[in-house]
Amino acid sequence: MKMHEVEIGSLKLLIVIPARGGSKGIKKKNLQKIGGMTLVARSIDTAKMTSVPSVIVVSTDDIEIMEEAKAMGAIVVVRPAALCDDNSPTESTMEHALVEMSKHHHFSHIVLLQPTSPIRRKFLIDEVISKLVSDGADSIVGVAKRSPFFWKGNIDDAMPLFSLSTRPMRQNISDNEFFYQETGNIYISKIENFKRTKCRLSGKISLFINTENEALDIDTTDDLQEAERIVRNLK
Repeated sequence: MKMHEVEIGSLKLLIVIPARGGSKGIKKKNLQKIGGMTLVARSIDTAKMTSVPSVIVVSTDDIEIMEEAKAMGAIVVVRPAALCDDNSPTESTMEHALVEMSKHHHFSHIVLLQPTSPIRRKFLIDEVISKLVSDGADSIVGVAKRSPFFWKGNIDDAMPLFSLSTRPMRQNISDNEFFYQETGNIYISKIENFKRTKCRLSGKISLFINTENEALDIDTTDDLQEAERIVRNLK
């Protein structure tokens, strides 16, 4: 379904980009550059590429990130210290941004774009919201399609989640045997569902298949280098 087939007038998105200043693995991770743009700037750039009326919010406690967000035209919501801990749920940050922005706007959906997923196709939000609407879903999540050869448990006593004796050839794996792994690339939920459940995914949930490039999550310096390579090749 193309975006012009969706009743755009009935939609308004709150796009939340959570980007606190602290990080354990990489110092100032959200301000690291890939392809000449910081991680937070790349998410803002994606947020701008939608035909659906939207408000772009960067939730942060960091002055440099605030300045970058404002320079790119995003609204800054200052994140309370209580939501800046390593263990603070992202949903709490989303809820805080929603409460603040609902003072001035009425939204149909809330979109989560995590800066640590820097590779996104153009007009990704339009594609994902179109699938959500056409599926009649309440929420949708970006996933990577994986073959079923998974093992689970401690490394010393892990057990296979597939039959070792009847291991299928990859070309013979049926659709219902695949696994789908969340990428962290994009989440969208109806506002009423999010308000009721305080969860980014609830109700009828659809899956949107990301590319392998889009599935990259920045956690280490090696990930940054891989993202730089991907962006360079895409250009």
